[in-house]
Amino acid sequence: MRLSGVQLLLPAPKQTGENGYSSRVHIPTYCGSSPHPGKLMDFIMIRKCKHHGETEFAQNGKKSWYCLKCHGLRQRKRRISRKERAIQYKGGCCAICGYNKCNDALDFHHMDPSTKLAEIGSRDLSWKILSEELDKCILVCANCHREIHSINH
Repeated sequence: MRLSGVQLLLPAPKQTGENGYSSRVHIPTYCGSSPHPGKLMDFIMIRKCKHHGETEFAQNGKKSWYCLKCHGLRQRKRRISRKERAIQYKGGCCAICGYNKCNDALDFHHMDPSTKLAEIGSRDLSWKILSEELDKCILVCANCHREIHSINH
């Protein structure tokens, strides 16, 4: 079903899958509402996770299954860890005012936007590429970052 250019996935009737799991299997499609927008999700199945109980599982290319909730939590922890490492790499505090209370309030500002090659937080970059990109930035708190942009415009 299409609605204004967006494909909606409607759940298939429940089926009994392997090992007696109840499942909802969808036709292979690109799913914009999945945890992996734009990625081909072959199957989504309801299975039992030891951490989350009955929840959605997805199948990876190796034909094994993984809990989508556990996967999302692992990715979040990885992003937080990478940001903490990047903040320490840039000195651990705002280069302008010295703020260092909350990592969520610290941003990386490119000194020369024309040299910007990658969105630092948008995807998994190797530490080598990430550190090269960080070398083009200064670490600033959210307030100082907004002031920088208001001065430039």
